Amino acid sequence: MSALYLFTLVVFLAGAAMVVWAHIGRDGLSKLEIGVLYVVGTAVALLGLGMFMFLSQLAGVKLG
Repeated sequence: MSALYLFTLVVFLAGAAMVVWAHIGRDGLSKLEIGVLYVVGTAVALLGLGMFMFLSQLAGVKLG
């Protein structure tokens, strides 16, 4: 189970890195690339967060 938690952490961090890249690398990117990085990065980060919550519920952890 800890390997799955590690995988969800990697997915979340990948999404967060995309958003940070879009925010920092604005000079070298077009507006379309920045928009795509924001949208895809946010979606991937939310997917990682959702996977973490789903796995926590499967393990019986009470969230909230």
